[in-house]
Amino acid sequence: MKQLLFITALLLCIIGSVFAQDTTKSNVKLDSNGNYVSITNIKQSAKLTGKYYINKDIKYPVYISKNNKLFIILKSKKTGKEYNKYLKL
Repeated sequence: MKQLLFITALLLCIIGSVFAQDTTKSNVKLDSNGNYVSITNIKQSAKLTGKYYINKDIKYPVYISKNNKLFIILKSKKTGKEYNKYLKL
């Protein structure tokens, strides 16, 4: 009985480790020189306005979304991920 329980637990661990592989798309691509380059996640519908938002002496480019909302792209200090901060007029 103990052997059956042990073998069942072992098989579950093996099957779980096989299906635990990461299958998400990577955010890098290979350029012509063989270097890996990160892909930015700016949506195609977002367009650069040519204007800038200045906060604490840092100059951020302002984008306009497909819904005509203005936003800037900031980077989180904790995680390093980029996110959109919408501007209120």
